[in-house]
Amino acid sequence: MLTFPADMTVSQKQAFEKRYRQAAASYFPMRVSYYHQFTGGTYSRITIRGQHTRWGSCSKQKGRISLNLRLLCVPPACFTY
Repeated sequence: MLTFPADMTVSQKQAFEKRYRQAAASYFPMRVSYYHQFTGGTYSRITIRGQHTRWGSCSKQKGRISLNLRLLCVPPACFTY
């Protein structure tokens, strides 16, 4: 999922990923809520994933939005796009 330096311990990697997920859990819903006012529609849940080939996806039937954890590492303009 995330790439770490070779000298990091497993516990350090786990702590780093946990912190990233916590940051994403607070940041992503704010961004989705902001753009939702312009785009409309409905959604029931936002999930944070470590996808390897997608920045995000959505499910029309279940109303779920899945966003890639790596979006925290891109410039804000890329996230907005």
